[in-house]
Amino acid sequence: AATQIFGQLRPPAGEARLPLPEPASLAELARMLTFVPPSQREKLATECISPKFLECLQLAFHTAEDMGSQTELTLLWRIVKNIFLLANHRLTERYLRQDVYEDIMGILEYDEGIPMNNRVGHRQMLKVNIKFKQVLAFEDAEMLERIHLNYRLQYLKDFVLPRVLDDGAIASLTQLVNINNSILLNYLQKSDQLMVQLFEGLRQKDLQSLLFLQDACRLAKVMPPNQRQALYQNLVGHELFDVLIHFLPEDEGCFGQGLQAEAPIPRHLALEVILHSALSEASHLRCFLSGTEQTAVNGNRPKGRLLLGGLLRLVHRDDDQ
Repeated sequence: AATQIFGQLRPPAGEARLPLPEPASLAELARMLTFVPPSQREKLATECISPKFLECLQLAFHTAEDMGSQTELTLLWRIVKNIFLLANHRLTERYLRQDVYEDIMGILEYDEGIPMNNRVGHRQMLKVNIKFKQVLAFEDAEMLERIHLNYRLQYLKDFVLPRVLDDGAIASLTQLVNINNSILLNYLQKSDQLMVQLFEGLRQKDLQSLLFLQDACRLAKVMPPNQRQALYQNLVGHELFDVLIHFLPEDEGCFGQGLQAEAPIPRHLALEVILHSALSEASHLRCFLSGTEQTAVNGNRPKGRLLLGGLLRLVHRDDDQ
């Protein structure tokens, strides 16, 4: 019965299905995007991504906000919400790109399910309150935009629309984030310049570089196995375990200190990186620990023994986390 109803509602092939988002057609557009059968989602996504549709959507929002029209702003919120519920990767990425995301987030501020005095200013949050720290200098503009895009995807999923997203939309956003993470990490492991920057920071005991490495290892779990293996191979080739030794304290007085502070503890970050590496490819750590040909810079003990000693001290003296 549902198939017959959708079949009767379906316009002839080739016709535009959606009206442009103009003030007079907002109610009809919101209605049409509320119940979309799977067979029509790709077609409607193509229409919603067209430059003309986006231009009219932005213009309608600016006009409604300038006039203070709560009715039109609510309709625009429904339209954009339902657009994200189409769960189309290309469409979602387009609506969160640098040139349009501010207006899209502005529309999503007018959530009809939240009282006006409790609504969140997403534009203020993304442009002013949140500070972007660039640990490595990404010179590729596309990769840098992909980093920002990934943050907006996470923000949309976790803070803007979590109560209205269905399982399909959540899975689509999660998959899109994972795809972008894989692309970024693959770019990182192929860039000698970025790797050199990262390990220069680690050798200087820079905490932000260590946090970056920790995040990279966490996100690497979603990479295809061959790309993840290449990433860890590259990290080990840049003397991963050598630089992590310096974050494992030899002074017994360091243990048990600062555990209540909000700041991350370097030895715990280093330990997590070692754990991720061992879970991905244990042979790298095993070879380093058993090697005897290299000696530490500040002594005659092999580096493998230094690292093993640091790990054992953590096991015996540090508090459980």
